[in-house]
Amino acid sequence: MRIQFITKALVILSITIIIQSCNITEPTMPVWDVSLNIPIVKKEYSIMDAIGKNPNITKHTSKESVNNLLYYSNTQNINSISVDDKLKIAGLSESLSEKIGQFSILDDSITTFIGLDWLGVSLEPGSQTEVPPIDNANIERLLSATDQFQSLIISSGMIDITIENHFSDLVTISFSNLTIKNYNSGTIFLEHNSIVNVPPGEKITISNINIPSGASIQNPFLLSFNVSTSGSNGQKVVLPKNTFSFKIKFKGIKASEATAKIPSQGPIIINGLLEIDKYEVNPTTIQYTKLENGLLDMAIVNNLDVDAIITLSFPNIKTPEGQIFSFVKAISRKQTTNIFSDFSLKNYIIESTTTLPTNKLSYNLQVVIVPTNDFRTICSTDDVLANVNIDNLQISEFNGKLKPTLLDEIRTSVPLEINDLKDKLRFTELNLRNPLIKLFFNSSSSMEISINGKIEVTTSDNSKRYLNLNRNTLLNSQNIASNIISNNDSVLLIRPDSLSKFFKSLNSLPDSIIVYVNGIINERYQLANIKSTDYINSKALIEFPLDLGLQGGEFTDSIKIELSEDDKNNLTNINEIEAVLTIYNGIPAVIDFTGKLYDEYNRFLMYFPPKYDNQDTIITIDGAIIDSDGNIISDREQIIRVKSSTAVGETETDIQKIARAKYMRIKLRINTSLENNLPVRFKTDNRIQIKVAGTTKYSITP
Repeated sequence: MRIQFITKALVILSITIIIQSCNITEPTMPVWDVSLNIPIVKKEYSIMDAIGKNPNITKHTSKESVNNLLYYSNTQNINSISVDDKLKIAGLSESLSEKIGQFSILDDSITTFIGLDWLGVSLEPGSQTEVPPIDNANIERLLSATDQFQSLIISSGMIDITIENHFSDLVTISFSNLTIKNYNSGTIFLEHNSIVNVPPGEKITISNINIPSGASIQNPFLLSFNVSTSGSNGQKVVLPKNTFSFKIKFKGIKASEATAKIPSQGPIIINGLLEIDKYEVNPTTIQYTKLENGLLDMAIVNNLDVDAIITLSFPNIKTPEGQIFSFVKAISRKQTTNIFSDFSLKNYIIESTTTLPTNKLSYNLQVVIVPTNDFRTICSTDDVLANVNIDNLQISEFNGKLKPTLLDEIRTSVPLEINDLKDKLRFTELNLRNPLIKLFFNSSSSMEISINGKIEVTTSDNSKRYLNLNRNTLLNSQNIASNIISNNDSVLLIRPDSLSKFFKSLNSLPDSIIVYVNGIINERYQLANIKSTDYINSKALIEFPLDLGLQGGEFTDSIKIELSEDDKNNLTNINEIEAVLTIYNGIPAVIDFTGKLYDEYNRFLMYFPPKYDNQDTIITIDGAIIDSDGNIISDREQIIRVKSSTAVGETETDIQKIARAKYMRIKLRINTSLENNLPVRFKTDNRIQIKVAGTTKYSITP
């Protein structure tokens, strides 16, 4: 390079000599100042250079109006949402009792015989004698105990009294003022005041004498009556062993309380109902459900003083073999019997007994008393209590109306993969036109799910920004406000205006977007078929065109300065340098240019342009001329002349610093051109060209 430089100088010297050959004077030592142009920097940037080589950035080709418009596009899978253990039924429990109520006692009877004493004769039975007339002789007789009971409180019942006259002829006996009372308390529970005439050798029955309801009967009993006879009319008759007898029969007895032998009774029936989501407006209703798990606990409290046999059935529950779930078991008196304890309902089936789904699971309990041969004390208020509890009902298959059920929230970090762009481009406000985040869902079932959640980004100051995902911020594929996905429509997108506002709140490009997604199954409460193994796969398409407004944007780059050693040596003879900075701005944004020179050890040398009183280090270049839609009409060219010399207090000249420079680091501060930071369009053919050339004077002294 030095040889070329000297050659040029010699050529210039020769031409000068020839021109002056007509007037030859005494030669002197000549000195020449030769002007030369030295290129320092030349760099052209496309938008693609500015944003870096990123496979996620491409260009539109579908519409002429946006042809070559750059846009960012990235599709990432989102973690699956699983139904899993959310397909379940809350615990069901019920305590239900049934009283025995009035109960029956077997028919029972007492027979008592009356001898000859009341006649006033002292002959032996079989003797013949005249029977005198008797008028209203009062007789009381303590009756023997009944066989079937010791005591009763009557709900209802009757007594038949059969009176038999044991005389074979002539003697008719009359009875009146008949009463039966409890011997110990004296309480009368039966009265019959009519006169009953019993001819000789005959029986007369007083039937169906009602025992008053609530009457208390307690062994032993005292029978009282008046007896009369006209005698034998002066004729002799054979005296019987007993003159007459009473047979008292208790029949049709219904007691509210008794100490008695308890016969078979009608079954005590408990019809229970376990109601799913009893207090909810939209309960889970079942047409068919197969259980993954479930536990049944059931205890029977027998408060009766009798043993019993229970028969239990659940019409809505079927065994894995498809049979109605039923059970028979003996229970002891005055005992609590655990019928089931943690009984597994795995693979059992819950099914409606009609064509309509139901949330009511019925069960039927029949309690049959075991008859006793000894006396037991029973009260009508004694009961049998059933405690039923079904818990941990996990469903493997479901058909019916599932109540709106919240699924677990899943978190997915979606990397934007824009490290180069993030490092090179910074801003204070970003106004995107029509950004897009579209969520694609693929459900393994026909269930309808309402999607909710949020997106989160972390800004450069480590603060977090959130955008909620719900029916106010989401649209379906028909661009209708909705957050529901189904087999008919499985795509949701975030409203562009909401998304644009969200990005506008950021002060830097994030490394990633955190997507939180949860779902509500069957929020609109419709029939559905669901399995616990069902899932929702999804992916997110993040796309936004570089159709944006940018305030405070910063782009930085490092440009290598490649001066040869000859150029560096030549610069030592340069008297001064005037640099011409030419910038072609082909982007729709105002640019503030700042350059810094660094040596090979990355040490700062100087600003370019250098700072002087009449020269600033920042150069402003107007943006390309654009139309109202943000499209470029023509580029801007701006030429700036830069002076350099030696700064006050420094011994090294600017020229010497330029000679030592290895890199120029440039910073372009970018603000888009439209008012109010309205978006403009960045396209693949947008260019920025930066040229720096030095005009120097080189001194030649032979």
